[in-house]
Amino acid sequence: MKIKLLPENVYNKIAAGEVVQRPSSVVKELIENSIDANSTKISVFVKEAGKKLIHVEDNGSGISSEDLENSIKKHATSKIDNISDLDSLVTFGFRGEALSSISAVSNFEIKTKTNDENVGHSLIYESEKEIIINEIPFNNGTSVSVKNLFYNVPARKNFMRSNSTEMKSISDIFRLFAISNPSIEFELFQDGKRTISYKKTDLQTRINDVFGQNYTNLLIEIDEKTELLKVRGFIAKPTFLTNSKGMQFSFVNNRFVRSKTINHAVFSSYEELLNKGDYPFFILFIEIEPNNIDINIHPTKEEIKFYDENQIYNLIKSIVKKFLGSYEYIPKTEKKKESNLRIITSNEISSDKINSDDLDTLFFKIDDELKSKTNEIQNPLEKNLISNKGSKSVKTDSLLPKQNKFIQLLHDKFIISQIKSGIMFINFYEAKRKIFYEKALNYLQQISIFSQQLLFPEQISLTTENYKFLQKNDNLFSKIGFEIKYLSKNRIEIVGVPPDVNNGNEKEIFRMILKDLLTFDFSKSDELVYKVAKSYANILAEQQEIITEQYLRLIVDKLFATENPEKGIEGKLIITKYTLEEIDKKFG
Repeated sequence: MKIKLLPENVYNKIAAGEVVQRPSSVVKELIENSIDANSTKISVFVKEAGKKLIHVEDNGSGISSEDLENSIKKHATSKIDNISDLDSLVTFGFRGEALSSISAVSNFEIKTKTNDENVGHSLIYESEKEIIINEIPFNNGTSVSVKNLFYNVPARKNFMRSNSTEMKSISDIFRLFAISNPSIEFELFQDGKRTISYKKTDLQTRINDVFGQNYTNLLIEIDEKTELLKVRGFIAKPTFLTNSKGMQFSFVNNRFVRSKTINHAVFSSYEELLNKGDYPFFILFIEIEPNNIDINIHPTKEEIKFYDENQIYNLIKSIVKKFLGSYEYIPKTEKKKESNLRIITSNEISSDKINSDDLDTLFFKIDDELKSKTNEIQNPLEKNLISNKGSKSVKTDSLLPKQNKFIQLLHDKFIISQIKSGIMFINFYEAKRKIFYEKALNYLQQISIFSQQLLFPEQISLTTENYKFLQKNDNLFSKIGFEIKYLSKNRIEIVGVPPDVNNGNEKEIFRMILKDLLTFDFSKSDELVYKVAKSYANILAEQQEIITEQYLRLIVDKLFATENPEKGIEGKLIITKYTLEEIDKKFG
């Protein structure tokens, strides 16, 4: 067979497959361009999970009229001039492939205006030989419209997955950029409806916004600079370990990367704190000179190579261990198989003398705070906290949750712990319900859920009535984390589940939530969100857990990250305390 050169239009479509693999690839490339253009607001619009339309608008620097046509040419870039520039690269884009690859496999249009030009310009790409450029009225910035993705590459089009799967991939990419750029305002519109909106803020608040719950009291802040690199961000307290491999986020020079070096260094830092199946949540930003890394090793640029892997590994590990050491906790004993927790009966009270100087509060000082400031959430990572709701700053030095040696479960009903003023009881079941309820509300209202993919999907047979009901209300289940594939003969396949669902419980919990919702009066549509959240909370709170000291501390940390932690879903009391004076009176 004779070797021959491919026509350029064929080559472009093949090359596009490396850069534009699915709709989320387009979203990623266009957001990167907007960030490189110093935008302060980025809006993303998608229809049919990006298959029909992807539209990205920004208020950045724009593209000049003289550069507009070159912007969609192969290997045309403003980021580098020669190969040596890769050693000092600070932008996302640099290959000059994105726009040319996207335009080759879609109906493509750019509208843009720079601050220096009086009018805007549009570019419509019909083919290599037919590019239409016109003057138009337009605000400063750029918008890119990508319609009918892969319309001219049927094999690639058929390779795309279901709308729910493609939309999840887009949402995940969108959130990664939101995490790493808290100073930029982001919004995502799905089929004409705004589903996610993040205002300009700080990193801590952006993390809470993205994950849909308050992580303030669950994380340790890191900020360390060495001669080689700088590390900042947040790592999980030893009490806040997850069973999900998908809750580790590394950014190198603000670019999201997947790095075994970074992950292993962080995991090693926790050492004996991790049980089998435990993974620490972390978000780390590593700043390093560009000439010490190579990002030009994969089309997606998510893989990275450090020129001195061992040194980077050791530095990250030592930094994380240092900040872990600043958090007071009780290491668990790995040598003993039996639990070191002692269940206290109603006839037992510890005879240890309580010294208020030595035994600081385990959680918050609740004497006055729970009575008068119940909806303020204290932040142990900062000296002063300004509430998201605009309340005044509260000095938190004396309110920081510090751990002591006394936290136990009483009769499988109450978490009990000594506090500075006496002793505190927490209703164990109601605390779990409150935590899951607020999680579900955030999932439903913000669509901020990372579904946990099942290694072996679970199939379920339903009645015709239940099958149709599920199809009609699929969005409710997808929002709380269930990813469902509909099969023939009233069968479904559960592909993903909420991160809170324990292994082995997937089918049972799904059936219980479905059964609960079947009894709901849908004429009361304004109550639907609360019904779903309550059902989710009731069922997940019943899950059996291995009760360890670490688990109890995690429950308390998460409870105090909710709004009004002392009150349950129905207003029932969750927390109560007895002062030393009250206990003294009991003994006369």
